[in-house]
Amino acid sequence: MKRRKTTRLMLAVLALAALACEFSAPTAPVADPNAFNTMVALTAQVAQIQTQAALPPPATNIPPPAGPSPVAPPSAVPTLTDEQAIKQALLAKLGWTEAELEFSLSQNTGQFAQGSLKRTTEQGGAAWFAAKDASGKWVIAYIGHGIPMCSEVDPFNIPIAWISHCMDASYNTIQRGAAPPPPTAADVFAPDPLGPAWSGMWFANGACYDMDVLFTDSGTACDVYLDSTGLLRPRNGGLFSGYATLTPPSLNQCKAAQLSADPIAPNSDLYMCFKTNLGKYGFFVARQIDASGIAFDAYVFP
Repeated sequence: MKRRKTTRLMLAVLALAALACEFSAPTAPVADPNAFNTMVALTAQVAQIQTQAALPPPATNIPPPAGPSPVAPPSAVPTLTDEQAIKQALLAKLGWTEAELEFSLSQNTGQFAQGSLKRTTEQGGAAWFAAKDASGKWVIAYIGHGIPMCSEVDPFNIPIAWISHCMDASYNTIQRGAAPPPPTAADVFAPDPLGPAWSGMWFANGACYDMDVLFTDSGTACDVYLDSTGLLRPRNGGLFSGYATLTPPSLNQCKAAQLSADPIAPNSDLYMCFKTNLGKYGFFVARQIDASGIAFDAYVFP
């Protein structure tokens, strides 16, 4: 009987020991290949949430930095059409207001223009003639309904087809730019080509030229003065022709040309006769014209 109790006691002790070993033994790891990666991802997600929570909220409605306001670029100056520029030139010459002027533009070559005008409060009108100067600005040469002075229209080389006659300084009516007679077998021409002694000369604005020796001169020997507007003004008895040709004229043609002391505007690559203060004849041709002067060729007949 005692032996049975001992046996039962030993069995109970063994059972308790086995139960204790079951609870205290480590659990075998689960063979899940994603367990580690899942744990890293969860850890990173928690860290990101914590970092975002620590950052300040994004700013809204941030005012611009202090300083001067940006300046808008200046608007481009509008370019006037020829008609608008001529209208402004007419108003300046007449001294009228824009409301007083009625005018029309009938012809415009790009260099010369003509038309008519009248005052709004008057019945009669007049013709006007304009030309571009050396700087490309429109200038009114003449306004009226009679015969203009040669000194008004010749300096701008107003087309002869538009104004065929003008009055000289003595108020004599003359035909403008009458063509010299055609050359004859007896005519004397300049050598062709002119040669280096007669080419590539420079005539600066404000200079006076002695055409007898083709050199600048400030005294009484100079024959022609180039003013600041690009006009050739004869001096000391020198004369120029208002008629120009495409080819070098002969001596007889220059002698027969209508020469005048009126100022003229040189035309590029057109030949104009002149007479010096010593009575010699020759011709002048502008090769290049700009705001500072004229590059030209010239020849004086012996």
